[in-house]
Amino acid sequence: MNLLQAIVLWCISTFALAQLKVEPCNTQKCQNYFVHFKKNAQRGHADSIATLAEFYYHGFGTSKNLLLAMKYHKKAARLGVVRSQYKAALLFLTNERFKDHKRGMNYLRKAAYNDHINAPYLLGIIYYSDEFGEKNKTEADKWLAQAYKENHDDIPEFIEHIYSFEDITQASFPSLYAAMEKNPMIKTQQNRFAWPPEDGTEVITVLSPDIDSLLKKQMLDSRKKIKQLGSRMAGIDCRTSVACRALTLDEMKDSMNITGGNVVTNDGGSQ
Repeated sequence: MNLLQAIVLWCISTFALAQLKVEPCNTQKCQNYFVHFKKNAQRGHADSIATLAEFYYHGFGTSKNLLLAMKYHKKAARLGVVRSQYKAALLFLTNERFKDHKRGMNYLRKAAYNDHINAPYLLGIIYYSDEFGEKNKTEADKWLAQAYKENHDDIPEFIEHIYSFEDITQASFPSLYAAMEKNPMIKTQQNRFAWPPEDGTEVITVLSPDIDSLLKKQMLDSRKKIKQLGSRMAGIDCRTSVACRALTLDEMKDSMNITGGNVVTNDGGSQ
């Protein structure tokens, strides 16, 4: 397994619902959560649609179904949910059933422009590598520099990878070079690149909430009355509502697949 493949697998394995991994679950409590979020998704609540996609992806409260997971991630991505933009990108780029490199890159760029923490890093790797046929050093420099400025945890390792092939100079990587000059890394005793310690700053460990707390918070958020701009769908303004703007052909298909009735599942049944 090469470095790029390992990093992409890492991106998939660490993708989580608000930094908390959703795992397969078939208890009554999980099934109740599934029913609740499915109802909210049918009402058009964008975040609930994204969570429903994760439930289908992992088999949380329902049978695992990648087709439905992808459909709901695309729907949520169109409504502006950044985590679904990122997850749809990963599915398009890595899953053989959905393999569509062009659409995957479009979703990944959208997630990066919307400040997803991992998207610029992954874009930089893809543009630097030969793996996807997208090798473009200018784009690699742009996105790796953004990931560097955001102090991405894994940038030091990839910087070492670059140095194993070539030097990072003002001529070869102008944006990344400038970022490294402004905020230089250190070398460890093992001669590895690392982010410098935050001297004099107290380090506070923040624990992620448990799955119940996280989902209950989403349930409460979905009930809040949200100001709308011409749309009658809760949580969606007129800029993202189907009724208020023209759709692309792909968006129209996605919308019909989700709101137009039953969807065929993996085993030929329907949901």
